[in-house]
Amino acid sequence: MIFSYHQVLAQPDPMRPGAVTAERFERQLRWIAQYCNTLPLGEAVERLLAGRLPERAAAVTFDDGYADNLDVAAPRLQKYGIPAVLFVAVDAVERGIMWNDVVIEAVRAARDAIDAGRIGLGVIAVDESNRVAVSRRLIGALKYRPVAERMEAALSLYESVSNAPLPRLMLEPARLRELPEAGFEVGAHTVNHPILRLLDESAARDEIEGSRVWLTERTGTAPTLFAYPNGKRGDDYDGRHTRIVQELGFRAAVSTNWGCATRRSSVYELPRFKPWEDTAARFYSRLCKVTARSYLP
Repeated sequence: MIFSYHQVLAQPDPMRPGAVTAERFERQLRWIAQYCNTLPLGEAVERLLAGRLPERAAAVTFDDGYADNLDVAAPRLQKYGIPAVLFVAVDAVERGIMWNDVVIEAVRAARDAIDAGRIGLGVIAVDESNRVAVSRRLIGALKYRPVAERMEAALSLYESVSNAPLPRLMLEPARLRELPEAGFEVGAHTVNHPILRLLDESAARDEIEGSRVWLTERTGTAPTLFAYPNGKRGDDYDGRHTRIVQELGFRAAVSTNWGCATRRSSVYELPRFKPWEDTAARFYSRLCKVTARSYLP
């Protein structure tokens, strides 16, 4: 089983109702420690291939490179002795914020309306009852656009409602060297977090290889693990990209295709899932359901 996380918030954020809080994360780690035998993902891949995984094997992953992964999640992971891997999106770490978080901050800052005319949605009324819905609508409208257009539009939305500096949500690049000591493997996650399927093969290779080179230069170690942005086969990536990842020397890659990894799984498309449940019984039920469905013929 490969658990997928992004942010772990120190405190709840009404603009991110689905984000995992520190309290919820620790509760889930307690259940993971109770029900599973956790391994670093790199080791888990090797043992999967060799047929030597322990019973109820599990790995924990984080995407993008949020600062709270190190500040909030890491101490809790260490408390329970659980290793993890962090897949770093290069531009987000350099810029300090993901494009979708720029949109969220724009909607947060809007007083009563936000002008989304440049992306074809016109002027949208905003109040406390619909801020989350508006941000999701805007993110959905931008998600599959070219990366430069996507970020430019997100910044334009923000600048139309606020002149305050955007918050830095991502790790400072220099802090990447702290990750191994905190129990993290470091994986690549492209440069600009694009929809790889929408790029030509050369551009897709540049995105994947560029993130690997950048991380090698910043950490001193070449990453051997990769995560596809968004991660659904067919929608977000396809066989061209699994081939590129393999050609570039990565040992394994994770998707967001639902399930748990078996001997039938390609190590270049390992499935993951998000642990949403907030009670021990439902959490355990989710683990059983994912496992059972993954082994059906």
